[in-house]
Amino acid sequence: MHATLTEIAVRAAKPEQGRAVTIWDGALKHFGVRISPGGAKSFVVLLGSGRRHAIGRYPTISLAEARMKAKQLLAERTLGRFQTKNITWDAAVEQYLAVCGNRVRAHTGKEYRRCLKAYFGFGSTRLSDITKADIARKLDKLHNTPSQQRHALIYARMFFKWAQDLARIIHD
Repeated sequence: MHATLTEIAVRAAKPEQGRAVTIWDGALKHFGVRISPGGAKSFVVLLGSGRRHAIGRYPTISLAEARMKAKQLLAERTLGRFQTKNITWDAAVEQYLAVCGNRVRAHTGKEYRRCLKAYFGFGSTRLSDITKADIARKLDKLHNTPSQQRHALIYARMFFKWAQDLARIIHD
């Protein structure tokens, strides 16, 4: 059981040496304040399995305002309004390649396209449904060519990192 957060408790909270700490509120489940190793304090709410959503920084946003926003976000989650948008593999790859086209050389962009399409053809499968095991199976098919396997893994990691960062931006 956690104690109810108060303005005094938030103001007095200190980080543990060298690591961030989260102090959870006893009055509102899944709501708390996260203190960075440098001492910055941000209000957070858990919206899913380990998915922390930042509400705002203290003292820019007060405890009362943060608690009210957390209640709203938790209600939206309960009503099903706060869900990730499902996108297919093909649509996500096209978006990724469009972004990469502006940042990388033409030859590099063509190599990304070739690799992602040839080695990881998940088609209309939703990104959220693709598992590490699925990727491992695709990579296992390249067992005769370790160099190709390494390059394919690098491109897949870059793509999934981009997709994960994009999902985080959409929700924040």
